Amino acid sequence: MKIKTALIATCISSTMSLLFVACRQDELMDAKTNLLSNGKASLSEGLPTLTASADAYVRDGNYANNNYGAETSLAVKSDQASFKRKSYIKFDLTSVQNLGISSARLSLNVRQLNTSLYRTVNVYAVKTNTWDEKTINWNNAPMDTVHVGKLRITGTGHYSLDVTKAIKNQVGAVNQQVTFLLLNTGPANSTGDVSFSSRELADRAPQLVFNSSEKDSTDVDKLLAKYNLVWNDEFEGATMDQSKWSYRAEGTVRKFATVNNAKTISLDGNGNMVVKAIREGDKYYVGQISTDGHFNPTYGYFECRAKMNTKKGPHVAFWLQSPSIGSTPYDNPAVNGAEVDIFEYLRNTSGLVHQTIHYNGYTDPYHKSSQVSIPYPEVDNGYHTFGLLWTDTSYTFFIDGYKTRETNFGLSKRSEYMILSTELTGWGGPPPFNLPDSVLFDYVRVYQPK
Repeated sequence: MKIKTALIATCISSTMSLLFVACRQDELMDAKTNLLSNGKASLSEGLPTLTASADAYVRDGNYANNNYGAETSLAVKSDQASFKRKSYIKFDLTSVQNLGISSARLSLNVRQLNTSLYRTVNVYAVKTNTWDEKTINWNNAPMDTVHVGKLRITGTGHYSLDVTKAIKNQVGAVNQQVTFLLLNTGPANSTGDVSFSSRELADRAPQLVFNSSEKDSTDVDKLLAKYNLVWNDEFEGATMDQSKWSYRAEGTVRKFATVNNAKTISLDGNGNMVVKAIREGDKYYVGQISTDGHFNPTYGYFECRAKMNTKKGPHVAFWLQSPSIGSTPYDNPAVNGAEVDIFEYLRNTSGLVHQTIHYNGYTDPYHKSSQVSIPYPEVDNGYHTFGLLWTDTSYTFFIDGYKTRETNFGLSKRSEYMILSTELTGWGGPPPFNLPDSVLFDYVRVYQPK
């Protein structure tokens, strides 16, 4: 495989010299081809599209015993007592049990919504499928759920969500049905309701859309079929969940900026963690949060979905950190740990995703690092997923579900914690900086083998 050494290099700092060498073939996938040629396959002949076999919304408080199974809408709302609504959708999988399903998407139509900007709908798989749409109500509705994903509703029209894992868990089961719960877990909001079309509106009814082509399954899809979700934050609500995250490095000066988390860390009320870089007078401030002391795993698959910053100056990142990265004796990352940057992004190197590993602390001549810069123009716009599979033999990096790099450089075998951050170090461009700027994190999730 031909490697562009101008873009992709391993940097090893030692007592003797600073070397730049091309990455070995086993460390770097053909990222450009892998990321950009995996187009969605068309639906295979013989695989049906299933319409919901039952659906209904339920309402709490004074309406908790009422049934709404015959309504044309499936309402979802977080509000005060008697005004909350959530919706259930059931599918019968009998007709697809012997078909080769590689992927499935839940397809929904939003027919009406209120004026609030806070319209994130979480989707859960429900373990109990014995409910009846003619009798279900708030009091008897099942709540034994597993989180599947979320939909950010921005207007009326069609929305879909990958539900492959939930479907595969049910195909071949004794009860060959699957139920999805639609729920707004945000704060009470009288104008945050969303109405989806129910199966009573046949041409816009909830559907499951299947595909049997392996081309439609990403590398991460295949990986997660063998993994369970063990930790996540979907960044719902109004404030940071302090049982999962803490402010980090508060008050420290990091080159051109001071860490001031109260000024730079917030939830936007629409399902995003916002990490900013700001300017006040002649001072610059950046933010960092970490899971240290809350969640410090060893190994697993780590993923975030994020939208990059838009201005030159900041560099933003999602990374793992060892609390003992600079400990001695040196050259023992298995024991001392490493810093693993699942992604770093800078607007002045737009179209590139940097994946970096550091160990032996950060002081020359001991510090060692390896960086790969992946050409990916799409990263400059919209949301993208960034993942790391960390095992006892290697690190494997992913962008938007596809593998981009695999290496055992600086392999840590000790517990580490996650960090979300902005920096103003000069790597993203020199001052003065045109701020504010921010990176949006839609979610962070961690999976471990079943």
